[in-house]
Amino acid sequence: MPLLPPPSDLVAVHQAATEFEARTIHSLLEAAGIPAMVRSRLVPGYQVAVPPGLWGEVLVAPADAPAARVVIIDYLRSLAPPPEEASRS
Repeated sequence: MPLLPPPSDLVAVHQAATEFEARTIHSLLEAAGIPAMVRSRLVPGYQVAVPPGLWGEVLVAPADAPAARVVIIDYLRSLAPPPEEASRS
């Protein structure tokens, strides 16, 4: 079954492994004033993602994509342990 491409007026700026991740990124973008939507890749009735490991995507308007990527990168960096802690592990 082929995957549907993003709607022609939106671009995918993040691929999320879980619904929680997708909704968190969506909320961060909306809080930053960037309109966004979440598209699930779950197969209806089966609760299986296609492809495996990809729950869904966060989509924005093409003009908002650069700013959205900055917000997403800042958020993902905030989740990483500080370098000194990472080297001790």
